[in-house]
Amino acid sequence: MENKRDLSISMARANIIVMFVSIPVAILQFAIFGRKPFSAIKFGFQWKSLTPYAHLKESVEVNAYRMGAFMPGFILGILPYIFSLALGNGDLFWFGLIHTAAAGGDWLILWLIRNVKAGSPVEDHPTNAGCYVIESEFS
Repeated sequence: MENKRDLSISMARANIIVMFVSIPVAILQFAIFGRKPFSAIKFGFQWKSLTPYAHLKESVEVNAYRMGAFMPGFILGILPYIFSLALGNGDLFWFGLIHTAAAGGDWLILWLIRNVKAGSPVEDHPTNAGCYVIESEFS
């Protein structure tokens, strides 16, 4: 007879935990890299897609926006994944893998804005994943 140790978590509970881990990271990213006050950030949860979000209500320079899109997947996904390989830690492997995948929307946003010129102001889209590029009529 074999024994099995269950180290799983329900998807609903995983989403809730990710929300509480991701929001503090997002707060730091917008405040530090975007140099915006916390009042410029709206936090919420989109029930339709089961997605936590941090929405910047003011425009920001595109490289700060890129950093805000990149950091959650890097800190919660890629770094733990690399450490898991170095340490041979299976739990850390799955944590990193899941969070790298969960950042898929952020990776897509980075792809969408890949050709936006550094220094360009962008405004977070209020309902979709991505942003508006604010273009002056003189550029």
